[in-house]
Amino acid sequence: MRLFDKVHHVIDNYGLVKIFLLIFLFLQPFSRVTSVKESAFVLLLLLFVIKSIKKGLVIDYKDRIIQALILLVAACIVSSVFSPYHMDSFTFLRKSLLYQLVVFIVIINEFDGKDGVRPLVYALLGSFAALSLIILITRPPDVILHWLDATTHGDRLLIGYSLYATFYIPLGISYLYASRGSNALKALLVFFILLEFVFSILNNHRGQVVAVIISAVVITILARRYKTLIAGLAAAALIGATLLYLNPNSFDRYKTILTTEAYITKTVKPSGAVEYEGMTDRLGIWK
Repeated sequence: MRLFDKVHHVIDNYGLVKIFLLIFLFLQPFSRVTSVKESAFVLLLLLFVIKSIKKGLVIDYKDRIIQALILLVAACIVSSVFSPYHMDSFTFLRKSLLYQLVVFIVIINEFDGKDGVRPLVYALLGSFAALSLIILITRPPDVILHWLDATTHGDRLLIGYSLYATFYIPLGISYLYASRGSNALKALLVFFILLEFVFSILNNHRGQVVAVIISAVVITILARRYKTLIAGLAAAALIGATLLYLNPNSFDRYKTILTTEAYITKTVKPSGAVEYEGMTDRLGIWK
């Protein structure tokens, strides 16, 4: 028991749970360090369990956010049970929802108030900014301008960028509007948001870019930053014109968003006759 108390004292005194949580969150957009991320999560969970055995969990079940989370988890479990592919669904829950639940519970137990969670926001925003900076420094302009070709040839640093952008860019915009930090910090944040937006366009994944644009517009309107909205749309138009000048084929894939043929899949026999024709999932997603 004395050993357990000593271990708990070290965990609590040095804030090890917070440290490993920040490491885990910071490494999220980096695909090359999966083993490090997994190790950070295991250590985070282990240390948090040890600490919780000593101090207990703090969960306010009357809080509407907690209630909403419980309903969300229940809905996921019920839908997995009644899914025709329930084993695959439960595997997904284990690989995805479990991580989110652990992170959420750790946060509400380890961090207090808006000021308390600021390091978490910095870790999240800093991680994607670091990834963007690494790409800018290590990849030549020709590779960046032909992003999709580079990913098809296995450049793991570039794979999945725009998917991450659908989370990190709206988060950055929201924090920019809510933050009362220095002008230097805001300017740095604006720089990385614009850089990330440019990289997202070059990534050539149409759905993610449209999602980023729509979320940015909605967040800006909700924040009542109408002048910022006009300036942002002007900046987006300028960025688009510049990319089009540097690479005239930059927006070829985006033309298919409004093309009905992009939403149809066909299986053709060797004779040339159409054996099967149906809608792809993309049309349902847009609707």
